[in-house]
Amino acid sequence: MADQPKTILLADDDVTTRDMYRERMAAAGFNVLEAVDGEQTFDLARHKHPDLILLDIMMPKVNGLDTLAILKQDEETKKIPVIILTALTSEVDKVREISTDFVDYVVKAETTPGDVVDKINAQLGIIK
Repeated sequence: MADQPKTILLADDDVTTRDMYRERMAAAGFNVLEAVDGEQTFDLARHKHPDLILLDIMMPKVNGLDTLAILKQDEETKKIPVIILTALTSEVDKVREISTDFVDYVVKAETTPGDVVDKINAQLGIIK
């Protein structure tokens, strides 16, 4: 029996970003869940138990940093690895000052969707 595909929760309020990453992750064999704000991210994480979360910093309702803190304080979601999505390299330094609860980060302008899939594979121990 083949392994079940891994599920990735993609949390970003930008539809173009979500479309781009969803297509590439689906092509790589992942199931992709999508959230447009921090509240939806936490709700999906608690109920769907994704294998990994790609979490944008700048989102409405609850921003990515607050969402990360909530995820890591909850017993059901605290062990889900999180890769931070950010628009600027300088934001990564700010995030590191506040939290180290993420496993990696992606600077959107400097990373291709294929690179993101490589980071996901590395975090999930998938060898391609």
